[in-house]
Amino acid sequence: MMFLKSARIISGGLLLSSLMWFSFPGPVFAEDPKSKDLIGNLIIPDVVARVNGKPIYSKQIKFRLVRMLKQINPPVDLTQKGRIIRALIDKEVVRELVYHEGKSRNLTVDSETVEKEMEALRSAYESEEEFQEALQKREITVDDLKRSMGVDILTLQLLEKQVKGNVEVTDWAARKYYDDNKEKFFRPETFRARHIFIAPYPLDLLKTTPKDEVEAKKKEHIAQAEKKIRDILQEVKDGADFAELAKKYSQDAGSAEKGGDIDFIYRGVFDPAFDEAIGKLKPGGISDVVQTRFGYHVIKLIENRPALQAPFTEMKQGIQKYLYMEEAKKKVEEYVETLRDQAKVEVLF
Repeated sequence: MMFLKSARIISGGLLLSSLMWFSFPGPVFAEDPKSKDLIGNLIIPDVVARVNGKPIYSKQIKFRLVRMLKQINPPVDLTQKGRIIRALIDKEVVRELVYHEGKSRNLTVDSETVEKEMEALRSAYESEEEFQEALQKREITVDDLKRSMGVDILTLQLLEKQVKGNVEVTDWAARKYYDDNKEKFFRPETFRARHIFIAPYPLDLLKTTPKDEVEAKKKEHIAQAEKKIRDILQEVKDGADFAELAKKYSQDAGSAEKGGDIDFIYRGVFDPAFDEAIGKLKPGGISDVVQTRFGYHVIKLIENRPALQAPFTEMKQGIQKYLYMEEAKKKVEEYVETLRDQAKVEVLF
């Protein structure tokens, strides 16, 4: 029987931070005055849960809830908010469960790591006074932050012990996943092109001129942009080097210095008008002036790559990583359930 090589794609904290929701706190910005409006009539007790007698306070739940609700459109009703809160509480419960287990195993937190993270947080503020003011507005202390960091560090240490060395992905498993899911590895048509881009308004003008003044001269600016791009196209037709013209004239900062090269792009990523123009060209061909919602372009097609099935050899490593993460996630979930069964957990919301 052919020997099946094992693939262990491992990356400690990176792996586990992908599996779980643990992360160091970001900058401690002040609460939005509209936070109470977002929470609405929900009554959230000060203590939302206890894990082996250790209270989990609502202030962190409320902060995360408000951040989530700001990103949800349309707004959710009270029932949906309740579900979100219970999910957030459950995540905090899991953090405490794993943290308590880590402490019981005498795992320690490197104080230098915590201090480095604290310094990174402080660096987001212009002064220590501004940092302390932000903490006060959120009703948390430096000790609260340090403990949260310690929980995350200890949690990652313990979960890494549960996963590392206990998950294998064989070449056979990766190949089977590829064969069973070939539709996921179909690579659409791609093209590589250069373009010269002229914006409908001068970029410096948008930075320095009030919007109403820009709008008042809209037709004039557009006419100037159209004339400029057509003059450039004429230079191309007269034999000037396309890449050099892109470096000289193009207002696409991302590609101008590369001679307008936008590298390989899947069809459908750019504006439909851009794709339509590309579709009419053969390698080496140059478009007429193309207008998109962004402005005006002259395009030169470098290469086309037809739609095709990505070969297993190219996909193998990515598949192994995906399968590893999926199996590791299961291991973590099983371990957390074991801890939950052994602990006393009270949810008070």
